[in-house]
Amino acid sequence: MTSGSFNRRYNTGAASWEEIVVEEKEIFRRNFVSSSDGYLGRFREFKAASPPWMRLFVNPDGSFVNNVLIPHYVNGLEDFNQFHGTAYESWDQITLPVSCPAVGDPMREHWLHYAREVLNIQHLGLQKEAESAFRKLAQEKYGSLELLNTTWNTDYQSFSEITIPARLPDSGALVEDLSFFIQNLAGPEQIRIKSIAEDFRQYLREQYPDIESFNQAAGTSYSSFANIPFPAQEQDYYAFTERKSAIRREFMWRNYAMAFDQMLADARSLRNTGIYVLLSILFAITINPLAAYALSRFKPRYSYQIIMLFMLTMAFPAMVMGIPNFLMLKRLNLLNTFWALVLPAAADGYFIFLLKGFF
Repeated sequence: MTSGSFNRRYNTGAASWEEIVVEEKEIFRRNFVSSSDGYLGRFREFKAASPPWMRLFVNPDGSFVNNVLIPHYVNGLEDFNQFHGTAYESWDQITLPVSCPAVGDPMREHWLHYAREVLNIQHLGLQKEAESAFRKLAQEKYGSLELLNTTWNTDYQSFSEITIPARLPDSGALVEDLSFFIQNLAGPEQIRIKSIAEDFRQYLREQYPDIESFNQAAGTSYSSFANIPFPAQEQDYYAFTERKSAIRREFMWRNYAMAFDQMLADARSLRNTGIYVLLSILFAITINPLAAYALSRFKPRYSYQIIMLFMLTMAFPAMVMGIPNFLMLKRLNLLNTFWALVLPAAADGYFIFLLKGFF
């Protein structure tokens, strides 16, 4: 597929393959919206088919610390430890609770602010008890089941069948209604935060009978499973060490492969390069030898002065001649032509000087 056919297929305007990038920034923020259409959808399929070592697993712990805790505690971690009665040595040790902290816990206010207003709805869940209140909201807002099904793109037979889906669509009225419900109506204890870190901790709970058994096996000293951070850095380290040779080969050959791919994908650049090379060689081997031969064999009266003039061109770098060459080519109406590339370099004083000595 060429970049032109890609643009036509996905309604984009990329001039080259290097401009086609996929940036998913702030994926934990409330206003982030992904897409399953176009080349973003193709990128999602690519991610799903990629092996685990190629993926970057993220969890909301870091987002919670960076977007809520650090801006609030302007004096740094010492201020946080003093207020919460903790002894964390770095922000990385703070984990985000899955459920809302109890009343009186100083973390409760931060947790509710993050869950209700900051975190993306795709990373939130609700307890089963919240479904009745959500059904009531839907019935009061839409009135008729037909209007609800049309708006949500569902096929419920009655309002009592309404459930909170485990997997939400990327966008739409259902997502907006659920976001409104979590932000304004859901009880704090009904909200749950989904994270791969908690899935990892739950896996450890199933593998070890208690935290002491895990500490003994891992050589750690955690007080509970809830304090175990997600080992993202260790994951990256082992993925790197297991594939050092492949990564080294990638960096060695990537630029060459990209250059050849660009040359083969864009036939115009290859054609233009060939024309430029042929014209440059043709003019260089025609004009320079003829001028050098004439100065050597016919011995004109001012030959030494002419040679000195040619040698003076060696004293000026090519950048100095950029503006004069541009103005000259502009007056000759040669801009944006092959002649503008080959004519300024057709006669070279240094080559004429060398060839005169040879003749």
